[in-house]
Amino acid sequence: MRIVITGASGFIGTALVEALLSRRMLTGPNGEQAALKKLVLVDVYEPRSVPGVGGADIEFRRGDICDAALRKEIFGQRVDVIFHLAATLTAEAQADPSKGTRVNVRGLLDLLEECRSQEAPPRFVFTSSIATFGGALPEVVDDDVVQKPQTSYGSHKVIAEQLINDYSRHGVIDGRALRLPIVLVRPPSVTPSVSDQVAAIVREPLAGRDFICPFKADTKLAVVSVQRVAEALLTMMQAPAALFTETRALNLPALTVTPAEMVRAVKNIAGGRPLGRVEYFPDPQAQKIVDSWPKYFVSKLASRAGLSADASFEAIVKAYLQAAGEE
Repeated sequence: MRIVITGASGFIGTALVEALLSRRMLTGPNGEQAALKKLVLVDVYEPRSVPGVGGADIEFRRGDICDAALRKEIFGQRVDVIFHLAATLTAEAQADPSKGTRVNVRGLLDLLEECRSQEAPPRFVFTSSIATFGGALPEVVDDDVVQKPQTSYGSHKVIAEQLINDYSRHGVIDGRALRLPIVLVRPPSVTPSVSDQVAAIVREPLAGRDFICPFKADTKLAVVSVQRVAEALLTMMQAPAALFTETRALNLPALTVTPAEMVRAVKNIAGGRPLGRVEYFPDPQAQKIVDSWPKYFVSKLASRAGLSADASFEAIVKAYLQAAGEE
């Protein structure tokens, strides 16, 4: 099986690569078990070193998915599965809408068109977002709530979901999209993002640094660990197409917490570790963005597929520390 991951050097991409390499066998597009033979990692940034496991051959292609020559190289051989993670995030897409559209919409469309070159439609797994929802929302947001994005990034993701639906209907791909809540605990990034600001509520105190939280202490945030996301993406990749009906997109169930609860959870499991202080000074723009997102994020379809939220926020923090080799 040859699997391509775009955005492979990023936060979610790195976790997905590790999860893939921990598996000896995977369910392929034909429904049969197959070994991972080739893993093609695509990103504008160099990945961290990842050893081959179980005979998998790993190839890194550095470049932008908007580069036609790079896409031709990737699709010059058989592609069984594509995990499309590459994107500009919320803050960057708001600040530079042209770049956001180029990467998030046109880049995706070009990838979908390249799939026409394949003898069999590849499975196309896409990371959508909680940001596709906005405006006046019910207390609990499930897969049936109408999407009314309030950011450019959210709008791009809605467009992407509909393109994946359409290309799947035409048999070009076997698509599936997973709407992600806020994924934690993201490392510091040179690219500004709301997710990074949420992650800093955990990351900075544990590093012994003080942090000014740009959200109100009682803001409800729907969150998930990156480890849970990686496993969910693998589940989505291996799920039969019959799981999906009118749409190929569904929500990844989330854990709902507030910044104040996050801080308490960090203190509860910190032990004797000296912690930095967290103070609250809401930033109107950042607060407006998270206030437009769902507070409780669920999906009956995802639950039937075996996807669930993290057990507790303490579990998310422990997973972060374990991944960092600190527990």
